Amino acid sequence: MRIRFRALILLVGLAHSIDGFSSIRSSNEPVSSIRPQFSDTHSLNRELHALAKLKDRRAAEKAHDLLKHAESSVLSNDLSCVPDTYSYTSVIDAWAGIRQSEKTTEILMYMNEITDDKRNMKPNTVACNLVINSFKGDADGGDKAEALLEQMRDDYNTGRNKYCSPDTISYNSVMNVWAHSGRKDAGEKAELVLDSLWKMHSILKTDDNKSILVPDQFSYSTVISAWARSGSGQYAAEKSEKVLDQMNQYYQSGYKKLYPTTYVVNAVLNAWAKSKGRQAIQRIEALVLRMEQLSKKNHPELQPNIISYNTIIGAYAELGEAKQAQKSLRRVENCSFVIPDEISYYSVISAWTRNKNKLLGAQKALAILKHMEQRCENNSSAISPTNVGYATVINAFAQCGEAEMAESILNFMDSAYQKGNKNLKPTILSFNTVCNAFAKSQSRDAADRAMVILERMKKGKYQPDIITYTSVLDALSKQGTEESAEKALDLLQSLEREYDATKNTKIKPNIRTYTSVVNAISRSKLEPRRAHDMMDHIEDMNRKSSHQEIKLDVVCYNAVINAWGWSEEPDKAIMANSILERMLERYVDGNKDAKPDLITLNSLLNACAFTKHKDIERAAATVHIAVSAFKVFEEEGFDSPNHLAYGSLLMVVNKLVANDDVRTEYIKKIFHKCCQKGHFSGYVARQLKHGISSVILKELLGSAIVPNKSKEIHIDKRRVPKKWCRNEFGVKSRSRPSKKRSLTRVSITKHRPETILVER
Repeated sequence: MRIRFRALILLVGLAHSIDGFSSIRSSNEPVSSIRPQFSDTHSLNRELHALAKLKDRRAAEKAHDLLKHAESSVLSNDLSCVPDTYSYTSVIDAWAGIRQSEKTTEILMYMNEITDDKRNMKPNTVACNLVINSFKGDADGGDKAEALLEQMRDDYNTGRNKYCSPDTISYNSVMNVWAHSGRKDAGEKAELVLDSLWKMHSILKTDDNKSILVPDQFSYSTVISAWARSGSGQYAAEKSEKVLDQMNQYYQSGYKKLYPTTYVVNAVLNAWAKSKGRQAIQRIEALVLRMEQLSKKNHPELQPNIISYNTIIGAYAELGEAKQAQKSLRRVENCSFVIPDEISYYSVISAWTRNKNKLLGAQKALAILKHMEQRCENNSSAISPTNVGYATVINAFAQCGEAEMAESILNFMDSAYQKGNKNLKPTILSFNTVCNAFAKSQSRDAADRAMVILERMKKGKYQPDIITYTSVLDALSKQGTEESAEKALDLLQSLEREYDATKNTKIKPNIRTYTSVVNAISRSKLEPRRAHDMMDHIEDMNRKSSHQEIKLDVVCYNAVINAWGWSEEPDKAIMANSILERMLERYVDGNKDAKPDLITLNSLLNACAFTKHKDIERAAATVHIAVSAFKVFEEEGFDSPNHLAYGSLLMVVNKLVANDDVRTEYIKKIFHKCCQKGHFSGYVARQLKHGISSVILKELLGSAIVPNKSKEIHIDKRRVPKKWCRNEFGVKSRSRPSKKRSLTRVSITKHRPETILVER
């Protein structure tokens, strides 16, 4: 049993006192500081109608206020301008245009409330249809729309309202709301409404099949669209094609207005395109071919248009079949009745940019842009490339590490724009893409090139944003020199001053900006204290209300740990540990981004391993720091130590525990725990041999040690128990070592040689 519309409105909490309408009877307060006067109702309606057509919130609010003012005048016995049904319908139209369903339903209910013997304000079919349309996009819009449609039928059949007889538009509107509901059952729900429309038609039709209620082309295209939007893949596509077949059957049986058109068939093509896969392309191709054949046999209404062909191109592009997409594009270019548009070309460009061979894909995409330019020279009606296409190609070259090529395309765009081609004006995104490409490149002059682009933007008409600055700072951090670190610090200070002076949020530094500067300091081996001070500076800013969004995260903390770890400071292990403790404290206090990860642990172990101590006590304290940190990560809730962490902990023990017996006991415990957790690897094996004797090594590894006449000990991976390595075989570690010289990435994998060589 369906829920009546009024009951549904009560359930969702909309049947409260109507703001601005029901309150008029009990309030004499002015509704607006400006009280426009209208000589009659016609003048008022003309203004309300004009406002409704603007489809704008301010226009809707103004129309609402005008109607409230007119109603208040009526209550003051000024009957020169009495709002009528058309007045209220126009305001409903204004709110429906911006999909404000709460407002439309309130006004509709109020119209029923103010109806009496002197004034008939019963909402008509047009008003109800507008309210139904306003439900489009609501999560429960389909249910509300169906409830209102049932209420219209009930009110009309019982005689409560003879003006609200549902028409075909009413049913189409409900189907359209379902099509835009985003629900999985949207297609099924819309098709049920279509069936209901046919049932009403069969009840009301005359002998010649004429009726005020009969489905039209929009009815069928809407149901097909509902299936396409339902996200049910191939099932939805097959259902949409069945709906098309039903439409064709009705046409053949005498309903001549239900002839399928290109618009309707395109809706089916869209359903197949959304289902993806090889079968989808085959059906799209077959349907378009059938459209071509029928259009040549006195059915011009079925001639494929550019949307039809773009669906084919897009389907191939979605599967990454760039060659087939380009072949389909050439077919459109050679067609006499359609002209390829931007979507045609950019779909093929997009397909090439997703090619497995990224460089080849970028080159092919650029060739298409050049092809478009050549067509424009030969044909003025051809589509010319825009900054969107070139921005896509710039990004494609940037993704495959071709920063210089990306920059050359950017220069071409800028040059063309300066010469008058407004379509090729580079966007800030294009500049940022090139800067970021240089930041990721291995070129020695990458930072200088990025700085040049930044200065060029400042001098030109392109305002750099925080992404631009961060990319340049990242490029400087990759240089790893003291000079680049100083430049990064200077640029950051300049940026902070500019932001403080202008309060331009587009250049407000964020945590990535500061992390890039910390990385620049770390990699330059400049004083680690400066990176530490930067960390303190960020925390101080976070305490200010204007910078609360700048929170230190694990990436920035790790960069500061690396700054200490890569330095020659004797207390670097202590400082690295203090940062870990700070991270744990911030994490407990609620900053989830500060949660330490495996990079944190490996960086701290690296700092411990390369701490140089001459006295035993300080060395023992450093070992204690490493072991304590390791235990933190063994607790539940943190990333479990991997083979890099176990190998690094062994390195700490090897370097800092001088007593052979003590060192051997440490190593045995670490080894057994490592094997128990399944993290034994080549890296762990190499650290073992540095800290224990050959006898102990053979004792630990057993039959995995292969006798050899040379001075090397061979470990046969086939003899290593699989459970020892279960978490390392063929698995690439997500956490990288903090320093290349300390944590070598070597593990026992199925792709490596059969033996691992370990020197005696």
